[in-house]
Amino acid sequence: MKKTLMFLFVAIFTIGLVGCGKKSESQNAVKKVDPIIGSWDCSGFVYTFNEDKTCTYAYSDSKMECTYEIEGDKLSIFYENATVPFETTFKIEEDKLIIKDSLDEDVIYKRK
Repeated sequence: MKKTLMFLFVAIFTIGLVGCGKKSESQNAVKKVDPIIGSWDCSGFVYTFNEDKTCTYAYSDSKMECTYEIEGDKLSIFYENATVPFETTFKIEEDKLIIKDSLDEDVIYKRK
């Protein structure tokens, strides 16, 4: 009887350990946050990029809604009511977002 109880205890304990073992990949996955997410300011001109790929571009009391896409170092911003996106390259260095403007000049935004 003692051997049966001991065997049963060991079996239940082993099943419990196995059941509490490795987490699935989806449980282990850490959500990667795109480094562009957040607000960036350049002399009062502020871009705010959200996780859901929406954004705003604001200056003073003016504000434009937009969406964006990133592929490598290419940034495409689709402003409301625009027929074509603003396409540029960008890079992030520490707390700076560097975007090429339409004249191919660097415009540096600082993280807010």
